[in-house]
Amino acid sequence: MEIDSKINFSTKFYFSIVLIIFSFIIGQIAKLLFFIYFTDSQLRNFCLVIYILSWLMLFFGVWLAGKDYYLQKIKPFLSYRFYHNSIKNKTKQAYGLTKAGTKKLREEAKKRTVLIQEKVKNKFKR
Repeated sequence: MEIDSKINFSTKFYFSIVLIIFSFIIGQIAKLLFFIYFTDSQLRNFCLVIYILSWLMLFFGVWLAGKDYYLQKIKPFLSYRFYHNSIKNKTKQAYGLTKAGTKKLREEAKKRTVLIQEKVKNKFKR
């Protein structure tokens, strides 16, 4: 189970992000209207209700986004299978690289040994 770096969130996640942004916008508008029409008690109370609802929208959006993000990106790290497969794949990769490096080193050593043997034979032929 390999974690890919591609972002593949659901539409529910993107909806929750839009909900969070929309709640900030509504909250700021309600706050602005609250202070502009402070003397009108009916509009002031309406702005308070809208401001409180914007906070509820914010918490709901954060909950939806966090839940989807958790399921997509964090939950795999909490499973044994993820670490088992990760260690297994990395061990195979390290073994393969070591095996290839050993073969390359052995061939290089054989070439150098042959060169040294030829040099020694040439010195004693005189």
